[in-house]
Amino acid sequence: MRTKWWARTSRHEQRPPSAEATDFRANPYVCGAIGRLDEQVLQRLRDDSPATLHEVHRSARAVLLASGDLPRWQHGDDAGHYWFPLTDGSDPTSWEDAADRRNAAGLQDGPRGTTLHADALGFQDLYTRQIDDTIYFSVRIDPLLRLTAAKLHTDWTAWASISGLNAVTSDATPFLEVRRTTAAAAWVTDDHGIRRTGFEPSWLSAEPDGSVTPADAIALVEQQVPDTERVSVCLSGGFDSRLMAILGGRHSDQVLTWTTSNDDGRDLDLDLATAVTQTLGHEHHTLVPGPGSWIDDLPTVRRRFDFQTTYHNWFMPLARALHDRPEPVLDALAGETLFRAGSFVREHPDAGHALWDRVSQNRLKDQTRWAPGVAADLEMRSRESFAKVASRFDGHPAAQTLGTLHTRVARATATCSLRLVAPESQVFVPFVHPDVIDAALRVPVADKLDGAFCREMLLHADSRVAQLPSTNDGDPKAKRGPRRQTSTKSLQGLARMIAADDAVVRLLGPDQRRALEDVDLLQRVGGTWQGHRQLNWASLLAEWRTTYADVLADDDGPT
Repeated sequence: MRTKWWARTSRHEQRPPSAEATDFRANPYVCGAIGRLDEQVLQRLRDDSPATLHEVHRSARAVLLASGDLPRWQHGDDAGHYWFPLTDGSDPTSWEDAADRRNAAGLQDGPRGTTLHADALGFQDLYTRQIDDTIYFSVRIDPLLRLTAAKLHTDWTAWASISGLNAVTSDATPFLEVRRTTAAAAWVTDDHGIRRTGFEPSWLSAEPDGSVTPADAIALVEQQVPDTERVSVCLSGGFDSRLMAILGGRHSDQVLTWTTSNDDGRDLDLDLATAVTQTLGHEHHTLVPGPGSWIDDLPTVRRRFDFQTTYHNWFMPLARALHDRPEPVLDALAGETLFRAGSFVREHPDAGHALWDRVSQNRLKDQTRWAPGVAADLEMRSRESFAKVASRFDGHPAAQTLGTLHTRVARATATCSLRLVAPESQVFVPFVHPDVIDAALRVPVADKLDGAFCREMLLHADSRVAQLPSTNDGDPKAKRGPRRQTSTKSLQGLARMIAADDAVVRLLGPDQRRALEDVDLLQRVGGTWQGHRQLNWASLLAEWRTTYADVLADDDGPT
C-alpha cells in the first residue's frame, strides 16, 4: 500500500458560538409512542423533532417514526423494528435477541402487546416520558420536553452524577420527568397496562475460567471488523486504538488514521501515533485545533450530549472532520475496559463503593470548593445513583468491569463515538459484540492487570506495533504545557455563564465565587484539574438552566 504522510498541522476554525444541528444521515433519528395514543401530543413530538419524519409503523397502541429506514424482523407472530445496531449478525427473532445479539434499541408490536426496548449494554440513547397511559420516546431529550404545558423539574441526582463522575448514571437525565431506558430493559404495554421488564444478556453468565487466549480474543474481535474499501481509525497512544489500526489494515484497501490533541498539556497521542502509522504504512492525518476551539465548540458539544457530560469537548474538531469523510469509522470503544484492568478496575469485595471512589477521581473531596453542605449532598446522590447500576453485578467475578462498562463507559466514554462521530458517520465498534464481551469476561482479572493481556493481544496481532511506546506504559514525568480549556478566553467564558445564574453561583465556595470577577484568581482556580472540573460543571448547569428556562419550574439547588 502506498504510504502518505501529512505533517502535523494546526486548524484555527472560526465559527460562531452557536450549536450546530445534528445531521442524522448515517443513523436515523427515531421517536414515537406506545400505549393510549394522543394524536395532539404526537404532533408536538413531531414538531419538536430535529429531522423530517415518516411513519415506520402504526397500530392501535404504537407509533414508530423515523428520519430514515429501519431494519425489520419477523419470527412467527412476533415482529419488530430496531435501530442503530452496534453489532452485525442475523435477523433477530425477538426483542431480547435484537437487544442482545445486535446491541440495538427497538420496538416489537403484536397481538399480545407492544415492547419498547433498549440495547443489552445501555449504550443506546432511548429517552422516555410517561404521560397518563402513554410512553412517548425519542433518541434525543429535547422533543419530549414540550409535549404538554406542564413545567418540568431538575433531577439533582443527575447533576450530582455529572459533578462526581462526569456523567449521568442509572435511568436519570437532567429532567425528572424524562428517563433514559437502562441496559437490557424494556417498557411493555398490553391489555393490563404499562410495566417495565428486562432480561439477562447472554454474556452475563461468563466465568473467568482462563479458557480465552490472546489469540482467541484477537480472532473474535477481528470477526467483527467490516470489509470495506476505505476506513478511518481514530488513533491515540493506547493499546485498543492501535489494535483497530492493525485489524483495519487486514480488511480495508486503505486505512486513514486520525490523531488529535486531547488538550491534557502533553499531547502524547500526537507523538506516539506517528510511529504506529509509519510502522503500519497507513495514511495519517493529525489535527491540532486552534487556541479558541475549546470554548467555541462548547455550545455544540453540550447540545449534542443533551447536557449530560462535560467530557469530549476537545474531540469535536476531529469529529467534524470525520463527518466530511465518506468512509466509515472503526472505533475501539470499550476495548481497554474489557481487556485491561487498570486504574478503574481492580476487583474488590465492596465493588460499588470502591469503584465510585476510583471513577470520581476526588472531584467532590474538597468540600471548601462548595457552599456548605453542597458537596456532601452531591456525593450522596451520586453514590446512590451509581450503586443502583453497580449493585446489579454484586457477586459477579467481574463486578467492577461490568460496573465500569455500564456507568462510565455507557454514559460518558461511548458518547464520543455515538453522539459526536455518529450519527453523521457510520461507526463500527467491534469490542462490544456479545461474543467479544463473553470472551473478555472469561479472562481472569489477574491476567489483565496493568495491560498485560492487552499487550499479549497486540504481540499476537503485530509484534512491531506492540513494542512501540504507549500511553499504557505509565504516567510520563514530562511537565504539562498550556491547555486550551484553561486559557484566559475559556475560563472567562465559563465564568460568564456561571455568573449569569445566581442559583448556580450560590452552590460554589467563597474563592470560586470571587474568581468569577477576578481574572487572576480565576486563572489560579481554573488552572487546576479539580478547579476546572468544578467550573465546567457549574457552567454546564447554568447554560442548561438558561436554555430550558421556558420549561423549568423554579428550582434553586439540591439542598
